[in-house]
Amino acid sequence: MTTIALDVKQAVKELTEGLEGKEQAIRRAVARADRKFSAWAERQIRLIVSRASEIPQKILKDNRRIFVSKERTPDGLVTHIWIGLNPIYADELGRPVKTDAGVKIGRFGEFYQAFIINNKVFYRVGRDRFPIARAVYAFNDPVVQAIERMELPAQKLSLDHK
Repeated sequence: MTTIALDVKQAVKELTEGLEGKEQAIRRAVARADRKFSAWAERQIRLIVSRASEIPQKILKDNRRIFVSKERTPDGLVTHIWIGLNPIYADELGRPVKTDAGVKIGRFGEFYQAFIINNKVFYRVGRDRFPIARAVYAFNDPVVQAIERMELPAQKLSLDHK
C-alpha cells in the first residue's frame, strides 16, 4: 500500500492574507480546489497504473483500487490517496474462456489447468480434487516503480508549499 499526502497549508495562508471578511468564500474555494486536485490526482494514478499493468482503467475504477480520503486536522485539510496493489481476481479482468490448457482471459494470458465455475476462475491447490482457490492476476514491479516515480514529485510539491 502506498499513500501520498500533500499539505498546502502555508500556500493557502499566504493567499488569504488581507482578505478579512471573506473566510467563507475562501473555505469554499479551497475545498473546491482540493476536490478538483484530488480527482485529477486519482485519474493520473489510475492512468499510470493502467499503463504499467495493462489493466484497463475501468477495471481499476470499478474495483476501487484507488481511493481518496480527506481529513480535517488542526493544521488544515489533508488529502490521502490510497493505492491498492493486492492481486486482482483473474475473472474481473474480462470474460473467461475455456481452452484445452485451462482458461484464457483476453490479453492477460492463459491460466493453465484452471477451470470456470459460475463465471469465476479457479485452480486446484494440490493434487486432490479439493481444495481449490480463485485465480489471481498480480500487479508487477513496473506498477510499483511507476507509483514511486509519481510519489516523489507529489511530495516535493507538498514540501514547496510549507
